[in-house]
Amino acid sequence: MYVVLHQDGSRWLRQATPLCVDTVQRMFEWIESSDPRVQKRLYPDTFRDPAEEAAWRKLMQTELEHLVLSRREIIQRDLAKLRRDGPGLYRFPIGKGHDKAWLSALNAARLALFALHDLRPEHMEAEPEDLDGDDERQLALVRIHIMGFLQELLLHGGAGEGVGDA
Repeated sequence: MYVVLHQDGSRWLRQATPLCVDTVQRMFEWIESSDPRVQKRLYPDTFRDPAEEAAWRKLMQTELEHLVLSRREIIQRDLAKLRRDGPGLYRFPIGKGHDKAWLSALNAARLALFALHDLRPEHMEAEPEDLDGDDERQLALVRIHIMGFLQELLLHGGAGEGVGDA
């Protein structure tokens, strides 16, 4: 995968694999999970006092939901432009000014998958096949690494960056 800067200021992720596309299409499934492990990881307690925490959550819940919804809408608009990019490969844009939404969603999805599969920090340095033959955890780790690579491409442009046609 690599990034190409388009004349309109958008960046196109090129030669994305089907697993990469499936991963970004499913990000909000993980982010919006009601699993308590995900909720605790993405929305940790802010206050020690339970009453203060409840008041803060009541005040901020709508705003947090709005932020997640806004990110989802931005990313869905970009993914609606998904196209084939050769045999078995795809391309899609990261619209001009959409970087923050993508970076935030990718980070949240990585944290959610990490929590959903009870991964630990040492797993991040392991090879997926080292996870005791647990196919779901292995796939989760691969997806976490894919999203990390996408974050790196967004932050640093990637080796293939240049001005070209989408």
